[in-house]
Amino acid sequence: MGKAQAAQLRQLTGFTFQRHPSINWPEERLQAIEKYQQVRAGALWNNPDNLVFTNAMGGHLVPQTAYKHFKRIVKALGCPDLRFHDLRHSYAVNALQAGDNIKDVQDALGHHTAAFTMDAYAHITEQMKQASADRMERFIQAVAQ
Repeated sequence: MGKAQAAQLRQLTGFTFQRHPSINWPEERLQAIEKYQQVRAGALWNNPDNLVFTNAMGGHLVPQTAYKHFKRIVKALGCPDLRFHDLRHSYAVNALQAGDNIKDVQDALGHHTAAFTMDAYAHITEQMKQASADRMERFIQAVAQ
């Protein structure tokens, strides 16, 4: 896919699938993915936009193709009602539970403010606060003995 075709696809679909500037993927992983894709495509590889997720030749993904493959995978996993957008929520919940700070999660999700992210995921942060309080109580009890 040439630059003109990529621009046309962007204009028609509104999708760019470019690297999100706030997500710091390990450079080695990105290089390995691209190298694998280049080897498979050979001389036809063309990824001038430095995309992470591409079609077989390095161009933009067609949203309907990504959706079709996603639905096939989740059906095989026994979760046919899972929506593609649910992956975003799963990322946010797991990132917060793993200890990422709210500002980093806000940035990765592209939310305008950390307050919006906090409001959207307050149930998770409340669980984390309770878990922290429980750990502190166990620590105090252990020290007091």
